[in-house]
Amino acid sequence: MLAEDHAMFRQALASMLNFETHFNVVGEVGNGRELMTILKSVEPDILLMDIEMPVMNGHEAFHLIRKKHPDLRIIIVSMYDDDGLVSEFISAGARAYLTKDTPIDQLFAAINKVYNEGFYFNDKTSKALVTGMRKEKNNNSVFDELSLTKREIDVLKTICAGKTNVEISKMLNISASTVDFHRKNIYKKTKCNNVADVIKYAIKHGFLNVG
Repeated sequence: MLAEDHAMFRQALASMLNFETHFNVVGEVGNGRELMTILKSVEPDILLMDIEMPVMNGHEAFHLIRKKHPDLRIIIVSMYDDDGLVSEFISAGARAYLTKDTPIDQLFAAINKVYNEGFYFNDKTSKALVTGMRKEKNNNSVFDELSLTKREIDVLKTICAGKTNVEISKMLNISASTVDFHRKNIYKKTKCNNVADVIKYAIKHGFLNVG
């Protein structure tokens, strides 16, 4: 589903998405209020949403959707590339954040990644998360200091790189079930709820170095 107030951009994007055989645009709206109405009767897998929209803007619509449709995977597509906004939306539950000058093949890749794996992170997103993390006043209370095993650290780094369990198992030469076991332990130990939290944890503890 597409939520974008600029009709020409929205229609062009819908045409390109529909041209791809594995994508199907099930709805288009021009503002947040229309979006909330259509979501009562249509259940998309993924929502591409702008931030600046009339009647009800993307900020308000986003938080309402997170409450009423928590399983809907939202990708923000905005003209704004401010690190604070990127960090805010990702931390609040957006599955990806892309700017409107993103190449169409990268947009398609992001949609597929979000659909198949839950999240899509590029360098911009990762750096924005670092910026947001550094501004958190109570950062030390978010994650407990703890000891991860060497193998858990290896898995942690690959999770941050957006790899699937199958990809990780091949990279580390362990079974996919073992990867899943380590992944669950990592989430439990770090008290992380999603990949965005895992990336923040990895950066805070020096496992990742991002700009």
